[in-house]
Amino acid sequence: MKKIILSIFIILILISTKMVNAFNIDSDYLYVSGATIGIKVDTSLVVEGTYPIKVKNKVFKPWEDKIYTNDIIKSINGLEVNSLKELLNVLGKIDDCNLEVIIIRNNIEQKLNYDAVLKENKEYSLGLYVKDQIQGIGTLTYVISDEKKYGALGHSINDDLGLVSGRIYKAEVTSLTKANKYESGYKNAKFKDEELGDIDKNNLTGLHGDYTENYDDMLHMKCKKASEVKVGKAYILTCIEDDKIERFEIEIIQVKKQNKKDIKGLKIKVTDKKLIAKSGGIVRGMSGSPIIQDDLLVGAVTHVTLDNATLGYGIFIEYMIEDSLS
Repeated sequence: MKKIILSIFIILILISTKMVNAFNIDSDYLYVSGATIGIKVDTSLVVEGTYPIKVKNKVFKPWEDKIYTNDIIKSINGLEVNSLKELLNVLGKIDDCNLEVIIIRNNIEQKLNYDAVLKENKEYSLGLYVKDQIQGIGTLTYVISDEKKYGALGHSINDDLGLVSGRIYKAEVTSLTKANKYESGYKNAKFKDEELGDIDKNNLTGLHGDYTENYDDMLHMKCKKASEVKVGKAYILTCIEDDKIERFEIEIIQVKKQNKKDIKGLKIKVTDKKLIAKSGGIVRGMSGSPIIQDDLLVGAVTHVTLDNATLGYGIFIEYMIEDSLS
């Protein structure tokens, strides 16, 4: 077996001609969630790392000064390799160590002459660790029922990895790793078998796509424009145990005026004693947790301040809904 490893990461990409004003959505059609979701995305073939190859007491580093972490491998000897399976198939067919490899680095395509290493078992190795899928967890923000669209996460998954397609799943929190002054905390969660929808967009405002499951247990709620949000008390909906969605108090301490989409329009402070005691504040996996003010959906959590987990940021819900419906 060639030593090529498919790595799984934790975190912690629809075109429609129908244009809809986000703020003409009837409350019967906007459903607010806060549920933890599992996220699986298929990517292009991405280099995660390298390793030396030892053959008969000699050490080879074919990647040295040629291929680096986060490079995307597009083809070998003219044959496309978009997955681990395709890469293994191509390496099984070559009969010469001198390869022409096309990569993408920083969105620029490059052609490399690459010397594969023939190991003692007569198999070729590139000395590369690669991945073709990312898994992680986040939070479902809302579902728009008449459009059967959802919005989640509130920020993009790193899209320089060549995201191809993906799906979201039900998930439940198994435990929390509490934040401290040195590092952020995170949710530990497990995926369930039930698929909730697909991922059609991975962009600045988060994940968007078709929602295929029941949403009757979610809250009907209208939303506020960015210009209507104000400093003051609010709350978030999120899960910190199993699949139970709970309400936690926060304070919106700053509302930024923005003339273009950005994911840090709201600065928030967690004031809920239970949440602080359990998690330290905002933790990874809470991205997408709905922010509600005056019983109206105003935004979603996007970031935590690393040295103070009670402080974080959110995106205006206006931006997310626009992208869900465009």
